Order: sequence, then structure tokens, then C-alpha cells
Amino acid sequence: MEFSVITIITLTISALLLIASVKVLAGKGWILGFLRGFGGLLMVLLAVVVGLGGLNLGLYGACSSTQSIANVSFEKVSLQSYEASVVEIKSGRATDLMLDGDMWNAGVQRLRFPLFGGKEFCRLSSLNTRYYSVEQQAARPTSDIVFGASTLGFDLYSLASSVFVPGIVADREETAFQPMEQGILFSVKRGESDFVISSLNTNHD
Repeated sequence: MEFSVITIITLTISALLLIASVKVLAGKGWILGFLRGFGGLLMVLLAVVVGLGGLNLGLYGACSSTQSIANVSFEKVSLQSYEASVVEIKSGRATDLMLDGDMWNAGVQRLRFPLFGGKEFCRLSSLNTRYYSVEQQAARPTSDIVFGASTLGFDLYSLASSVFVPGIVADREETAFQPMEQGILFSVKRGESDFVISSLNTNHD
């Protein structure tokens, strides 16, 4: 796993907090014993959270118009049924799954760090499908696939999107829908103003 500068910084902070907490807990004296112990335990907890956050960030890639977040290809199994092969570029995780529908889009989770020059890190969070026909869309099942990204049960995006985390802004965007087509390798990446799906080749079966 490659580590970004922010990941290294968070792991360093975590280590320093852990060292400081050990020193606090090792201190002697009855008067401040309770406060020292309570404060030390809080520092241990904070060190663990910061450390897990840094490791979890390693699953995210830098948002860039020149670098794919994920690559997706389709194999047609039957009418309105496709086998999708998904490769998440940063983590290297490859997933094969079945999708029902005519079109697809991708959901992308983004973490922004205003204190570090507004750096952005992204990952594929979902694939969703739909049908061309309004009647089929209402009557037939679609596919909504969620890609998890936790480190030892810790998910930095979930934390930052549910409570205030200083220095981190979490949001989520979806690409526009487009047809599932066999023989094309699709790339999910950052566009000029939003996230887009582009073709890495033009070969059709």
C-alpha cells in the first residue's frame, strides 16, 4: 500500500499521541491521579483513531483527471444482464459481479483537506443500474452495489460525514448514467467540475 503525505503525517501524530499518553499514565501522584488517568486514556483513544484514519486514507487515491479511480468492463450474459469486472485502482481490489439493467453509473466518495492546500482523495463507493424503459424501471429489479472501505472496522468517510472532524470535509457524488457495453474498458475519474465515466478503448464486440 502506498502512503500519501497526509497518511504519513497522521500516523506520526498518532505515534506521538501514544507516546505522550504512556508518559501521562506512567506519572505518579495521588492528587491528579484520576485526571491524569482519564486524560491518558483519552489520548490513547485519540492516537488509535488518528492512526486508523491514516491507514484508512491509504485506500483512497488522489482525485485527478489523469488517473482512474476505478476501471470497469462488462460481459453481456443475457438481455439486460451483465457481468461486471471492477478494479479499484488505489487498493488494487478486483470484484466480479452481476448487474441487471441497461445503464450504469458510479458513486464516488471524496475526502477534502482544506488545511493541506485543499487536497482531495477519492474512492469508488457504489455502482448503480437502471433501465431505458420507465415501465421496466418501475417493475424490474435494479442493481445497487456498495463497495466498503474500512480499516479494522474504522471508516474515515463515515466518521467525517456524520460528525464534525476538524480539517476534513467528506462528500459524495455520482456520475451520469450511460449504457453498459461489452468490449469497452471504462474509467471512473475526476472531470473538470465533477466525476465522469470515460472510455479507455473503442473496441466493440
